[in-house]
Amino acid sequence: SMTSLPPMVAARGAFFVDGGIQLQALAPWGDTEFLLGGANDPDFDNGVVRARIRVGDGLDNAVVFRANAADKDAEIDGGYGVSLEKDKVRLVRWEHRMARFLGSEAKLEPAPRAGDVVEVVIVAAGPWLQATVFNGDSFARLGHTAALDKGFAKGKVGWRVGRYDRGSVLSFVSVGNVAAAENAKDLGDDGEVAGAGVDRVVTVDEA
Repeated sequence: SMTSLPPMVAARGAFFVDGGIQLQALAPWGDTEFLLGGANDPDFDNGVVRARIRVGDGLDNAVVFRANAADKDAEIDGGYGVSLEKDKVRLVRWEHRMARFLGSEAKLEPAPRAGDVVEVVIVAAGPWLQATVFNGDSFARLGHTAALDKGFAKGKVGWRVGRYDRGSVLSFVSVGNVAAAENAKDLGDDGEVAGAGVDRVVTVDEA
């Protein structure tokens, strides 16, 4: 039940914990989602998100980041996601509760099968977003995608389960924020985004 999960800033649908977080029942409206952490927890802005997913009989879910919802039971109405669907990985953007494909897609080779573990590694630096999917056991690279988008600077990390997913489990999530170096120069492509160009100079929080 929802009471067995960590505090969440937003949730739609019912989940349970069994070797990770798993959808309990498909929501009548289709997609089911939650954003991890409490309202007072720091937002993710720039840095690295790692998530491990055990693939069920059907793969249709997304690791979301820099995401926000209007209230505890609301849909995601802003943020990004790394969508895993059958044999593809895509970067998507949610705005006004609608998902928009950012134009970056890659085929997962080989395609994950039921019982496989995949690891999704997301790197966000200003408007530069990229995601790499690995085999969770061998760490062989299955696919990579990247995009440039300036829509959302910070928000929560979470998981969205699609209507065609069957039994996938989110077994691990880690979030590491970074901070721009004090003397970072403006490396933006148009002079508006300091320190977020082709090269990115950052310091990692010790925690």
